[in-house]
Amino acid sequence: MKNIRQHFDDLRPEYSRSDFGEIVKGKHAYVHLEVAEFVRLLIVCIGEDEALSFIHHSHENSFAGRRPGDWTYELDSANQINLRYWISEFRNISESISNPTCVTSPQERADLQALLTRHVQILKTRVAAL
Repeated sequence: MKNIRQHFDDLRPEYSRSDFGEIVKGKHAYVHLEVAEFVRLLIVCIGEDEALSFIHHSHENSFAGRRPGDWTYELDSANQINLRYWISEFRNISESISNPTCVTSPQERADLQALLTRHVQILKTRVAAL
């Protein structure tokens, strides 16, 4: 077996380490987690205001048994929020919301809260019409 030694000077000389800026491990995962946590908190607060109790429903586990009358929400990897009212174990009424990928400013937070509130009220009205 050959003993191969790499020298960093031999690799792509047109680039230097300073061209890439600071590298932070996991910075994008942290932002996603932060948005997911913020959505969870908003759903809990809005549910209390509307006298509803939302349960987190995993997007990957679509066969989890739900009881009629359950209110659930899920947040997928594309930041799509789905609010659901379960009619039976397998049937539901859903309301989908496209969530921005990054919520950093107070105005963006207020906009997301207003959006979630509006869609919870829409779903609640659809359920009442049943």
